[in-house]
Amino acid sequence: MTLPAIVTGLNALSNSTREAVTENELFEILKTGDGKGHLVRALFEDCSLETLEKIAGYIGLTPKQLLHAYSNAKKRHRASNEELDRYVDFN
Repeated sequence: MTLPAIVTGLNALSNSTREAVTENELFEILKTGDGKGHLVRALFEDCSLETLEKIAGYIGLTPKQLLHAYSNAKKRHRASNEELDRYVDFN
């Protein structure tokens, strides 16, 4: 059974491309904050902090690793997520 958060993440990616997107691509983007720019931006911009945390937890990422990936996504792909920005500022 696929977690609803993973479905949400896959939908965010799928809405930004005409190509098929796999769970592995989703997980790799979340781990690294890198990949095809439109997919990276879609994941970090269209998903809530709660969704990203659930997916990260499912694949064994710590909050620190998630924030590092988001930092990479901001620098490399100009991804933006107000919830994550507030979380970073808080911690």
